Amino acid sequence: MMNMRYFIKAALILRKTVWFIVRSLLTTAVVMGLIFTYAYKLEPAWTEVREQKVYLEGLPEAFEGFRIVQISDLHGRHFPDKKLVRQVNRLEPDIIAITGDVLDDDPEVPLEYLESALGGISARYGSFFVFGNNDSYPGKELVSRRLEELGIKVLINGNRPISLEGGNLWLAGVDDPRDGKPFLSRALEGVGEGPVILLAHSPEIIDSAADAGFDLVLVGHTHGGQILLPKVPRVITFVRKGYERYVSGLYTVGNTQMYVTRGLGMTKIPMRFWARPEISVITLYPK
Repeated sequence: MMNMRYFIKAALILRKTVWFIVRSLLTTAVVMGLIFTYAYKLEPAWTEVREQKVYLEGLPEAFEGFRIVQISDLHGRHFPDKKLVRQVNRLEPDIIAITGDVLDDDPEVPLEYLESALGGISARYGSFFVFGNNDSYPGKELVSRRLEELGIKVLINGNRPISLEGGNLWLAGVDDPRDGKPFLSRALEGVGEGPVILLAHSPEIIDSAADAGFDLVLVGHTHGGQILLPKVPRVITFVRKGYERYVSGLYTVGNTQMYVTRGLGMTKIPMRFWARPEISVITLYPK
């Protein structure tokens, strides 16, 4: 009789244990499925318009409230019905800064993508582009020519002044800091009075840019980490050792400020988690 009671009790405990394990596995599978769906389908399409005020020494009063809309790292992402163009134009930018990797290093993202993604984009004082490490496969001359046809000015180790009554703001751009030939000295040739903003693709330019005296640097490349997990080292690292801390947002190195956008697309792993795509709006004020 005692053996029977012991057996029944043991069987009940075993059944509860098995049910607990099965329920835990099912719950884990459901949670992981939801996370996967969110990271694969939802977050990559959930673009944030992120506002950032930047205060610059010597900025003429005429430029107070000057709006720079920065987009970066599209990596061939599809925007149906010109959605990106409509979003950007609605922000009424003074200038648009496109900081590289619009294309992907893949023939499946053809040159025609530039028109479908960026055709019709418009800013009061112009749109400007610098190359990233994934933009060159069709050839820089072809890419540059197509962008210029779309009204987007390409800056490769050069600069353009933006003049308003009462002063100038200079916009400089360099070739990709990783795979190109960036020459900051050339980008500064002929620069006169007024703050200088540098467009580059990767935050790896920051030390050289700070040494050269740029006031503000706008970069992308990091995707904001793309996949971020609490208390877990980043799954994807896009920068060389020593630059890992420049993930997204505003940083200061010496007298130079740098804004790192999370960008809009993905690479390596077609997911985003805790690193929403971003259209950045940089508003300038005198310091």
